[in-house]
Amino acid sequence: MGGPPPPPAGGEDDAGLEQEQLSAMAADASEAGDSVAAARFAALAENFDSADSNQDGKVSFAESIAYEEAQRSSSGTSGTSSEDSGVASADSEQDGRIMMRLMAMLRAYSSDDDSNSGSSVQLTA
Repeated sequence: MGGPPPPPAGGEDDAGLEQEQLSAMAADASEAGDSVAAARFAALAENFDSADSNQDGKVSFAESIAYEEAQRSSSGTSGTSSEDSGVASADSEQDGRIMMRLMAMLRAYSSDDDSNSGSSVQLTA
């Protein structure tokens, strides 16, 4: 018994996350020892204006994936083999699914009324 309900299954209601929420998620991931997630959330928060392509004040799942892919492609993919590209693509898809799940969990477990109440998200590997 007890405990909150599970988060929604899909990203069909992806309203996105504000810069403050991304920063909080980066800090929580870092505290939980997940340096990969912490780095991703921190990068989105630090480059919020670039990641928020529609300038609505929130970074959606789709925007976060597009931003990460743009960063990967601009960071020098020349000289990589097609095999490396396939691995990177598979990693990107898996990263996307993880990011979507994390964002869904944040939305499911947080309330719009008390977004600044000091609640935090705990991430474990």
